[in-house]
Amino acid sequence: MEEFISDAEKSYIKHLASFGYREDGRAPNTIRPISLNIGCIPQANGSCAITIDKLSLTVGIKLEVVTIDEDDVFDDRIGFSVEYVGFKSSLQQSSHKSKPDKLLFPKYERELKRSFTPSDLAILESKEHAWKVDIDVVVHEKVDDNLILFISLGVKAALLSCRIPTLKINPNGTLSPAFPRSAPYHSRFHSFSNSWNCPIVGVVCDINDHIFVDPSSTEIEAAHCICNVIGTFERKSKDLPIPIISSVELSSKNGIFTGSKEKELIEICAIAGKLALSTIEEFLVSFIQSLDTVSVQDAQQKLEK
Repeated sequence: MEEFISDAEKSYIKHLASFGYREDGRAPNTIRPISLNIGCIPQANGSCAITIDKLSLTVGIKLEVVTIDEDDVFDDRIGFSVEYVGFKSSLQQSSHKSKPDKLLFPKYERELKRSFTPSDLAILESKEHAWKVDIDVVVHEKVDDNLILFISLGVKAALLSCRIPTLKINPNGTLSPAFPRSAPYHSRFHSFSNSWNCPIVGVVCDINDHIFVDPSSTEIEAAHCICNVIGTFERKSKDLPIPIISSVELSSKNGIFTGSKEKELIEICAIAGKLALSTIEEFLVSFIQSLDTVSVQDAQQKLEK
């Protein structure tokens, strides 16, 4: 893979890292400024657009009623796809030691599907029908080194904004809206109960024995190793969410790990990964809480008319 920076710039970044500094002025445990726009696709049941630096991606969620038969597989009711517009992603090119994306994406997709439960996709007491969820991600601009981090953030935000129509079962077994369009919004739609359990990916790197969250492209080029962690959060009443790590992927820039060193770095990066997950989750919680829910619902209702 082509180097992004010169040896002189690498040395400069490593020198700053030795004192816990970053060239963009961020603290070691902070992510880059992110712009989130929820509900950007009116036709979708849930959607989110993310812009950060040169990266721009959109997540759309579409719900469909499907018929359950004896061959039904629960995981097949959750679709996940990523499309790249106008360029080739690192996933479509040759693999690179610092980017374990080809391994990470399937693991993230598996954890994403695990975050759903049969009750999430159930339609009342119907044993013949259920919801199918299609989650489509479109990446519009140059792929960021931490692409999967922002995809996971966008998917979670879109799921949190997802509107599920409230249905009723008719005497003949068919389904129809439970309330007329004139009914209050909160009666006509509900949300997934487990949306907050959707996994998030945290990315950290080690530069001169200092750990940095959400490394930039130049920091990744100067790093000794990069670590991707997948995790969810355990929520207890009135307690802060506790990050639960389900997967740790560690990759070396120079391929000189020894067994003990790799184990030590995985332990360190797992701890740092929990910090990364908490940082991203706090950002998302703050953003969701800042939304004027009534205004969002009013806007959605106007779009329907």
